Amino acid sequence: MPTPVLDSPPVILLIDGNERHARFYQTQLEAQGFSVIYTQQGQQALEQLNQKKFDIALVDTQLADIDGLDLISTIALSYRSTAIIIHTATPFFGNNFRSWAADAVVVKSKSAGELLEKMVQLLQKRSTSPGHSSRKPKTIHR
Repeated sequence: MPTPVLDSPPVILLIDGNERHARFYQTQLEAQGFSVIYTQQGQQALEQLNQKKFDIALVDTQLADIDGLDLISTIALSYRSTAIIIHTATPFFGNNFRSWAADAVVVKSKSAGELLEKMVQLLQKRSTSPGHSSRKPKTIHR
């Protein structure tokens, strides 16, 4: 079933300590037309955020240099135009009050389907919200 996304490729910052998992998701997202920049470290992610505007930050909670939840708090406070999805193998983070700064929590799986759906929902919501760009929807196919 086709899923609407935005006309110009949304720019995604993928922050994940597990390179194998990250490369899988990067490939899946790029196949759907997303522009993905990947980093393993939280400090590198902050440097990227200072240099470029991202539509969504996909943040793993287990990073080598920074606690993922601390990184999420920093992104939420300093980069308000960037939606945040906690993308983790540990499902209990949705109940941790520190995760409330994120727009969504998606548990990693063998398929990128749930992640794609949540990303599209956030992009659509932000495209119709005041203060966000109003890019026209297009369609991606699964």
